[in-house]
Amino acid sequence: MPIRLCAVVALIVALSAPALLAQQSRAEAHAEAQAEKAAELREYQPSRAERIFNRLQAAGLFEPPVGLFPVIGSIYPDGGLAGGAGVRQPVGETGEFTVRGAWSIRNYKSIDARLALPTFVDRRVQVTAHAGVLDAPEVAFYGIGHGPKRNRTSFLYRPTTLGALGTATPVSWLSFGGGADYVDIRTGEGGGRFPSIEQRFTPASAPGLGLDTAFVVGRAFAEVDWRPSPSYATEGGFYRVQYAAYAPRDDEPFEFRRLDAEVTQLFPMVRASRVIALRALFSTTDTRGGNAVPYYLLPSLGGGSVLRGFPSFRFRDRHRMLLTAEYRWTPSLFLDMALFYEAGKVTARRAELDFKNLRSSYGIGARFHAPDLTLLRIELGRSTEGLRLIFAAGPVF
Repeated sequence: MPIRLCAVVALIVALSAPALLAQQSRAEAHAEAQAEKAAELREYQPSRAERIFNRLQAAGLFEPPVGLFPVIGSIYPDGGLAGGAGVRQPVGETGEFTVRGAWSIRNYKSIDARLALPTFVDRRVQVTAHAGVLDAPEVAFYGIGHGPKRNRTSFLYRPTTLGALGTATPVSWLSFGGGADYVDIRTGEGGGRFPSIEQRFTPASAPGLGLDTAFVVGRAFAEVDWRPSPSYATEGGFYRVQYAAYAPRDDEPFEFRRLDAEVTQLFPMVRASRVIALRALFSTTDTRGGNAVPYYLLPSLGGGSVLRGFPSFRFRDRHRMLLTAEYRWTPSLFLDMALFYEAGKVTARRAELDFKNLRSSYGIGARFHAPDLTLLRIELGRSTEGLRLIFAAGPVF
């Protein structure tokens, strides 16, 4: 028996030896690979794009720093690229005072100031005051409704605004509030290469033509926003409704009310590198007793973010509807691409806001962005009226 037992043990050892040697070899190879990997480790070095972004961020192009900062962007739709400067100063721990001024390549000018008082009620309530002046010398007007493109004219639009707004944020994704503005609106002959508005339209076809009017505007709003950032996001949703009442000075016949509603939903796919983005926009106005909505305050479609295949303010009327769908993808770290399709209409009667006779446009866009901020959009939109190339700052929605 001892001899047989010894023989069995010897046999087991002989059979196990190759496996043990192979396991030892694998362990040694793994240890050598880990040693080589550790030797190759280096301190993380940002890419060239990241270094450029960090320098621009430090210069205050994305989030204004304390003190003087540059202003680059758009003053008003179709006003062209604008540049200027601003000054920002903190007020307490959570407030700030900011003044900005800019001048565009098409001679549009603006200056505005905003005072945000420190928050209170456990940082859930904030009151802001604002004032601003805009000088837009050649705003487009094609007539009310879906008139032909050849009817294009221009007019001077110069509003001066002074107001205050209170906002409550009981939870991070819910805000509501209200405020009041005093708006003094001056209009006049348009500049540029198109005829001035009074050469083709009358007060009957363009209510408010030739009159300067001041309004007291009261407004209330509520919104739900569960996107990670309002300026750049790949998931979440945004829902907002606002009601505004316009009361004219000196009993002029331009008293009206306006309701705006917007629904945006982002559906991420493939780890958010692909996104389906949907938006619905609805605006309606209401008048009583023979009043009218001035032509320059009518809801509109057309431009860099609403029906992009058409020029700015291409369609104006009492009511509007817009539906937008985008397919977005991310080819690189700071670049998103998008295919978009939009359809909408303006109408004189609210009952006509249906899916018949919609104006549509489609196209492709490139968006350059930071982790939570859209810096520049370059888009090509097409409609029945041709192609449009769009340069704009900030997100579409």
